[in-house]
Amino acid sequence: MEILRTEDLKKKYGEGENEVWALKGITISSEKGEFISIVGPSGSGKSTLLHLIGGLDSISSGKIYIEEKDISELSEEELSKFRRQKVGFIFQFYNLIPVLTVEENILLPILLDEKEPDRGYIDDVLKFLNIKDKKNKLPSQLSGGEQQRVAIARAVVNKPAIILADEPTGNLDTKTGSEVMELLRDLNKEYDQTILMVTHDLKLAKQADRTITLVDGKIEKEEHNANVVK
Repeated sequence: MEILRTEDLKKKYGEGENEVWALKGITISSEKGEFISIVGPSGSGKSTLLHLIGGLDSISSGKIYIEEKDISELSEEELSKFRRQKVGFIFQFYNLIPVLTVEENILLPILLDEKEPDRGYIDDVLKFLNIKDKKNKLPSQLSGGEQQRVAIARAVVNKPAIILADEPTGNLDTKTGSEVMELLRDLNKEYDQTILMVTHDLKLAKQADRTITLVDGKIEKEEHNANVVK
């Protein structure tokens, strides 16, 4: 089942002499349960691509489909709801709300939609991420690795179609970063979760099923990674 498809995706910033094309025609596709890493030099368009797919920025031309839904046709209100329900975000700096507890941060996407949480599933996720005993703590009381685990839990709480991870290990030391990457791989296997991850770490990128390399806003190459066990 195809979860994600982009067609000739382009993004322009500025006008006239200040015009810059961040993306110059990106066409990619992802099946359900696939783990894709996106690499490339600084300024290659990696984060821009992720932000467009997640509906955090508007496209200049092209199409983005998530579960066959053309997100460019959605109103701002519809897009906001679609993001909460179908897209999970994991950022480099966690983006947790400091005055909310771990549990409140995790449940926020569900509560915004006035839905009833699936407590059994949430408990499973908290156990899986080894943060069940942290649910009443504030983010400031957690280590960086623990905060990123909370961000991962928040990203999957709505059982999204796809998780978009933008440098999820970039703010962590090597050991903790490797642990977070292992969690993402396990999440991908355990829940058949589709993940699209931007990273500057080529060693981590090779642990995904497939790696897409961007250079100057274009796909330079795509390669399937050997020895990735599903």
